[in-house]
Amino acid sequence: MKKLLAALALVAGASSANAGLFITNNAGCDLGVQLTAHDVNHPAACSYYVFVEIPRNTARAYNNVTELNNGWQLNQTGIPNYANMTATGSGWDAAWVYSSPYFIGNPGTCAAATTLSYTDNWGCTYNASWTNLGGNNVLLELNP
Repeated sequence: MKKLLAALALVAGASSANAGLFITNNAGCDLGVQLTAHDVNHPAACSYYVFVEIPRNTARAYNNVTELNNGWQLNQTGIPNYANMTATGSGWDAAWVYSSPYFIGNPGTCAAATTLSYTDNWGCTYNASWTNLGGNNVLLELNP
């Protein structure tokens, strides 16, 4: 039922936007997540990245990638290069939960899979899943 409500909220909230993202953290700990995305200026998958903290038992929704424009960086080596994304041609590509062994997300991107089960160095155990809801909308769930 939670997935259905989240999907409906995303579709309703993102009907005039490009690429909505809904994150739920039901795990018993706060989790840092690195999100990756692309837009028309840098269309290769995982061209941009940003870090967000998702406190335990909370949810976050982003109507499109521009809601995180104060934190996006170009995914390149060297000095961090902050950049604003455009909603045009954008899409969420993958997510990495801090200290996990790999990214989860869309096939063909920097993601190794769409699910992950992991216990981090601090004893937090979670199951992460990346679900495409259609229309470039994504549900990222972090469950115990």
